[in-house]
Amino acid sequence: MDAKSFGAFIADQRRTLGLTQAEVAARLHVTDKAVSRWERGVGLPDINTLEPLAQVLHLTLDELIHTGTSGTGNGADSVKTFVDLFSPQSRYAGQLLRAVCLLLSILFCLAGLLLCPDSLAILWDVGAQIVPASYAAKFFIFPTAALLQCLALFFWYFCDAHISLWETQFLAWLSAFQPRFSQFVRLLRETVFFFLFGFVIPFCELLTILLNLS
Repeated sequence: MDAKSFGAFIADQRRTLGLTQAEVAARLHVTDKAVSRWERGVGLPDINTLEPLAQVLHLTLDELIHTGTSGTGNGADSVKTFVDLFSPQSRYAGQLLRAVCLLLSILFCLAGLLLCPDSLAILWDVGAQIVPASYAAKFFIFPTAALLQCLALFFWYFCDAHISLWETQFLAWLSAFQPRFSQFVRLLRETVFFFLFGFVIPFCELLTILLNLS
């Protein structure tokens, strides 16, 4: 389901039912400009709007997502997969994960300030023995790490908010053909974002604490 074919389909279905864009918009509690954008293929409806839109157009959710083709075989599964990918529960899970990462970073920051010596070893020479090579003040390192974590998590949130349109279009199309692969793509993206913007900084904070306590 790409945006262009989806838009053309809902426009044809709307005209078949004798409805105007304004009438469809009123029933969905959106603006007629939003309906116009959908029909022109500029964007796709929000996931929470899909089921009401299907009802307004006298379609099943499966038929709407597959642009008029009745689902067969794994049709119901593909619809469920698509809905699950962009459900409020899915978005809430991402928000919860970011909150946990921020909390861990703050806790490690406080632990480092309380437990570590004033001068932290941050670089080591690796030879016959591992010895500290460079030091920095703990009152600089740990607060800076916590601040960087806040910025990283904000960037993660910013990316989630601004790539949602093209990701919705891509995964909507992908879920119509390979529902399981669409789940894998979404999981891969979330894993990369979690590792880069959620996991790395708290891990470095914890590692710094452990190395300076030994």
